[in-house]
This record gives sequence, structure tokens and C-alpha cells, in this order.
Amino acid sequence: MAKEKQEKINIWRNQILQNPRDILPLKFGMSQDEVIEIFGYPDAVSTMRSDGKPLILKYRDIELHFDGKTIMDSI
Repeated sequence: MAKEKQEKINIWRNQILQNPRDILPLKFGMSQDEVIEIFGYPDAVSTMRSDGKPLILKYRDIELHFDGKTIMDSI
């Protein structure tokens, strides 16, 4: 099982290295609404806000960061 997980990680890593802007099903530059449409409402959000929207959406152990225009700019 551990070998299978490692292989999946390697495949994903190689995909990201070939095209770092392609983190399917997400893409850098997506709005919060687009992310929520794909994953549903986050498990947690940051207390820091811009125009009433949180700057960070958290799904399990992954944080999606948005700039002041609510565009995803980092993971």
C-alpha cells in the first residue's frame, strides 16, 4: 500500500513539474466561488478578510490562499 501511495505522489509531482500552473482540478487565478463549486464549503476559513471574504480557505490540511481580489494565488 505504501509503495502505491508513493507512486501516486510521484505521478502528481511529475505532472506539477511539467506544468506548475496546472493543479487539476484547481488552477491558479480561480475565484473562491469557483473553488467552492468544485470542493464545496471549506472546513475552515481565515479570520483575515478582504471585502468580506476570507483570505484563506482550508480543506483538511490544505490551505488555499487568495489575494485581496479573492483570486487563488498560492497553495
